[in-house]
Amino acid sequence: MSTLQFAAGTKLTWNQKEMLSQKYELSANGKSVGTLSWMKALGTLAEGTIGGTRYTFKRSGFWKPYVTVRIGDSLQDEARMDLHWMNDSILVFRGGARFTWGMTSMWRQEWSFKLLGFYLIASYSTTDGGAETAVLMATIG
Repeated sequence: MSTLQFAAGTKLTWNQKEMLSQKYELSANGKSVGTLSWMKALGTLAEGTIGGTRYTFKRSGFWKPYVTVRIGDSLQDEARMDLHWMNDSILVFRGGARFTWGMTSMWRQEWSFKLLGFYLIASYSTTDGGAETAVLMATIG
């Protein structure tokens, strides 16, 4: 598995490849660094690549929804994100690292990942041209 690092302040942008398509591209400073594709239009399985590594994302649960993340064809979850609609969601990695995902602005569509609910890691917001992420500190891999 390769390692992909983004410097603090890096601006990442998600763009839909084609209108009505379930395929997205992640770019950093205008250069493609990842992809995300839903396998079926209304499906629960997505596949993505970043830093040369393939990941799968599986949405499950009805009353208590969550998403699991696996590397390649592995049967072991690398991460699980429990989704909560009324408060912050929790992202837990296999090694034990925990992050919260929650809204940072009532007036704008803006969310962020926080370490221990306090240290802002990355923020995410939607724009007319797509979705943008500002990386404050991150290492993948």
